[in-house]
Amino acid sequence: KMLVENYLYAVVSLPAGVFNPYSGVKTSILLMDKAIAKKSDKVLFVKIDNDGYNLGAQRTEIKGSQLPEAIEVLRKFKNERLPELVSGTASHEIPKQVRNDAIAHAVKKTKIAENGDYNLSGERYKSILLVDSKYDMILLSDEEIFKVVSGGTPSSKIEEYWNGEFNWATLVDLPSTELISSIDSTVRKITGEGLKNSSAKLLPINSILVSTRATIGRIAINRIECSTNQGFKNIIINDSEKADTYFVALMMTKLIDKMKSMATGGTFKELSTSNFKTLQIPLPPLSIQEEIVAEIEGYQKIIDGAKMVVENYKPQIDIDKDWEMVELGEVCDVKSGGTPSRKEESFWNGNIPWVGSTVCKDSFVNSAKEFITEKGLQKSSAKLFISGTTLIALVGATIGKTGFLTFDCTTNQNIVGLFPNNENILNKNFLFYVSQLLYPNFMRLGEGKFRMATLGFIKEQKIPVPPIETQHQIVAQIEKEQEMVNSSKQLIEVFEQKIKDRIAKVWGE
Repeated sequence: KMLVENYLYAVVSLPAGVFNPYSGVKTSILLMDKAIAKKSDKVLFVKIDNDGYNLGAQRTEIKGSQLPEAIEVLRKFKNERLPELVSGTASHEIPKQVRNDAIAHAVKKTKIAENGDYNLSGERYKSILLVDSKYDMILLSDEEIFKVVSGGTPSSKIEEYWNGEFNWATLVDLPSTELISSIDSTVRKITGEGLKNSSAKLLPINSILVSTRATIGRIAINRIECSTNQGFKNIIINDSEKADTYFVALMMTKLIDKMKSMATGGTFKELSTSNFKTLQIPLPPLSIQEEIVAEIEGYQKIIDGAKMVVENYKPQIDIDKDWEMVELGEVCDVKSGGTPSRKEESFWNGNIPWVGSTVCKDSFVNSAKEFITEKGLQKSSAKLFISGTTLIALVGATIGKTGFLTFDCTTNQNIVGLFPNNENILNKNFLFYVSQLLYPNFMRLGEGKFRMATLGFIKEQKIPVPPIETQHQIVAQIEKEQEMVNSSKQLIEVFEQKIKDRIAKVWGE
């Protein structure tokens, strides 16, 4: 309150990871000047998504830095020459050059003070402003079209309430990888008694489920009758002649940031039903909604097909019975990693990349999030693995999974590194692909998180070693296949952006 009323004139939001490799924490800059703050009744919010470097550990330089634009916007604001994008301004009064793709918007101090918490997240106020749709904006509280109901949870202490015949949705049923989930069944079910003795309500088919507690903004459409827990606000379409279910769900994806900014609470942020009902969406005539839905469903089919390729592709090696089977310990240098003491600050935040077993995903390892010093390397069992080393996870959820280093790197003790003793006998890329065939052997080591492999176990594993020319041919074929898989990944990105752009167009962006 003191800052907003007396000193603060701008807040600059930086992208998370801007201070990598030292810290990935989300950071904002508060700009204060008593004279500037006193002569303005607004605070400027600037959001920077690109500072001229990518957000990986190496912070490689990229094009499109927004820093010059941000500096110019701040300069104009201080000199009172910035066209203002202010909460409460009619959309037709907002200058086009500021409204569309704007990195900054000014908000009245009275608006910031409204809720009493003086929240300095610019997104909280921005989402109110970026609406210039040519269609009518309809509140979710409009009961002619919508009905908003919350969920509930039967008492977990009463067994008779659980494992019944009624579907009961939780976040588990809404994968984070899906824009809009389709619920055909639920992991958990409740009984009629559980439904009757709780605030859970049975939703008709084709309702829209929106998570509004803790994890805010996952969206689903139920294809079966179901109820939800209290972490959801659910939209029932009252007038199907005015609103298409899938269209409404698509429009709700544009409100995710807005919902997060409106949520309140201590341990878990939550959006109340009353606040949820203040949200509004553009609602064109039903025929136009159906056209937009058909267009987006076409894009989604392409995405789903490309995802099938990406998710199901595995390098295949047809093993010839005449190929020699050799233990890894005979043809590879096999070493495990180590972790410098976390208590010694001088061991960390150096310039030597260090990774854990989560990087082992049967894929190339291109970056590290943590770095150690030369001293940390010397004073621990960590070892420097050179580019081209195959990594295999020894324990945990990723046990048996592999990674191929594309840079020199150290690892923790839960990873083993393999490198051919003689590349005229064993090609390092072939080693990476053939090591993935060993995964079933790791699954026989125990159950779940208790599975653990040793260095001795790794060394005893046998792999086929065909003539080196055959290895080169196999690697070339797999790399050709992976080019097509990578093309599918790019296709997914392209059409996901097409969906976002089409939704944004409805909103007038």
